[in-house]
This record gives sequence, structure tokens and C-alpha cells, in this order.
Amino acid sequence: MLTKATYAMSADLYPAERRGKVIGFLNLAQLFGFGVGALGGAFLVKGESWWQFAVAGGAVALAFCSALVALPRYRHAALESLAGTDRPRLGSILSSRLVVLAGIVVSASIGLAMVVPAIRPYGENDLDVSFERLTVALIPAIAVGVLCYLPAGHLADRYGRWRPFFGGELLIVSGLLICAATTSLLVAAVGAAILFAGNVLTVPALNAAVMDLAPESHRGTLIGLMVALSGLGLATGPALGGAITAGWGATTTFRVAAVICAGTALAILAYARAYRIELLDQTQPAIDAA
Repeated sequence: MLTKATYAMSADLYPAERRGKVIGFLNLAQLFGFGVGALGGAFLVKGESWWQFAVAGGAVALAFCSALVALPRYRHAALESLAGTDRPRLGSILSSRLVVLAGIVVSASIGLAMVVPAIRPYGENDLDVSFERLTVALIPAIAVGVLCYLPAGHLADRYGRWRPFFGGELLIVSGLLICAATTSLLVAAVGAAILFAGNVLTVPALNAAVMDLAPESHRGTLIGLMVALSGLGLATGPALGGAITAGWGATTTFRVAAVICAGTALAILAYARAYRIELLDQTQPAIDAA
């Protein structure tokens, strides 16, 4: 709920040519919050347990109070003009283009999420390292991802949505195939860095594309739908990846995920060509894109 509301407000407040940067900044802030929360919780859990809940409750209360003070000032002229009229039916703003983009969202989420249950078996069985050592080896890859968030948003604004999305999927495919082909921890860490960079490259482009296609009257609804579809992929992917890992090993999971991500990349290319998307041409509303 928070995610779709934040994205909808961002789409209301910022023009299409700045949405990629905004999403990159929001995701960077979210990642920073998760990191601070995880580290803070790890230290607090060593002491009295009530401290952890007190700090967490205080953080939530601070966010609530900030929203209570700032959000009433938020107004959007287009939404206010719709307040006294009947909104168009949801079915009237759906288009083939939106349906295709929804399928791409699900496919991209499944391909990436498949590798989650394969990480521990991959480290123990293929790289012959402990999960703790593998986790430490992934820190540089995470750092690469963090550094790429804002540049990824700039690319989505500068070169259009589909180009960074397509390039990000290709990087994910490359990272997965590198990891599947090696038994060296160092090489696997490089592959993971490429994979993380590819994933970060896709996030602003994908979310900005969804914002662009969502008309103001149904922006929250459609963004929420895409978030739900992404969640469906993130739930389906680990189940599929876990089954493949149990039956054929982690490297097979990486290869299958690479095939799915490659298929997603081809679908993105076909999507761009079918709807003649050039740079920010995708900003036309979904109601006109049928």
C-alpha cells in the first residue's frame, strides 16, 4: 500500500522526464532504511528485547507524524478536478499495451526471484564455501547496486524506459551465466555484481514505464496492480527455483533463470517495436495506447 501510494504521488508531482530519477532516489532511500534498520536491529537484539520494539515503534511513529503534517498539503489539480465527476470505468483505460507490460513485469520478477533459494546450495555445493563467507563476498555486489540506483534513474529519463530495461535484463542474464559456469568465489562475486547492476538498472525504467501508462484517474489502481503482479512473480519464482535446485542443482536454476530473463529481454524489445516506443514516447496515456 505504501509503495503504490508513494509511486502514484511521485507520478502526480513529477513530469515524465524526471520520474526515473525520482524512482531511483526513492529506492535508494528505501534500501538505506532497510540497511539501517537491519544493522540497528542486529545490535539492539543483543540487549533487552523491548528496546528493539521501542525504537521500531518510534521510527514508525515519526514517519506517521511526518506524513500527517506534510501530506495534507499535497494536492493535485487534476485529481481535484475529477473529484466531482464520475471516473472512467477501469475497463475503459485498459489496453493491449498495458497487458503486455504486465506480463513483462511478472516474467522479470520470476526470473530474478528464482535464484533466491539456490544461493545457499550454490555456495556450499558448487563454490565449497560457507554461507557466511558467501554473504561477505556479495557485499561488493550490493555496493555496486547501491551506486547504480541514481544513474539508472537518469538513464531511464535520458534514453527512454525500454532501453535501460532491456540492457538491465541482458546484464542479469550475463551475471547468471557467469555464476553458473564457475566454481571460483571471486568470479562468482563478479557475476553477482553484474547481476545486481542489471537488476538496479531495470527498477527505475520499469516503474517509470508503469507510471507513464497509468492515467491520473486510475494511477493508484494500476500501480497497485503492477506491484501485486510483481509480488506474484516474487512468490512464484522461489517456489520454481527451489524445485529446480532440489532436483538438478543450483547451477541449473541459474541457467533456467537466465533463459527466462533472456525471454523477458526479447519481450521488451518486441514491446518497444510493436508500440513504436522511442525515448519518452511511452508517456502517452494507456487510454490512447490501445
